[in-house]
Amino acid sequence: MTLSLTNTMKRAKEPFVPANPDHVTMYVCGPTVYNLAHIGNARPARDHATADRLRAELAALGTAVEDRADGSAWRRTG
Repeated sequence: MTLSLTNTMKRAKEPFVPANPDHVTMYVCGPTVYNLAHIGNARPARDHATADRLRAELAALGTAVEDRADGSAWRRTG
């Protein structure tokens, strides 16, 4: 199975080819809220849901994924 991601600059899907096929690092930024909450603050929730899906897909391919924000690792279970 090949994992494809959309390259928004090219407006086309491309195969994901990690520099190290056994280990991928990711950083997903969380919300930065300085004032009252507004609809724009909901975007990080979508971004995190997308990142969780990507981590799950990589794990299904047998790839270890590390969160660069805190150094924790997600490994395939089961």
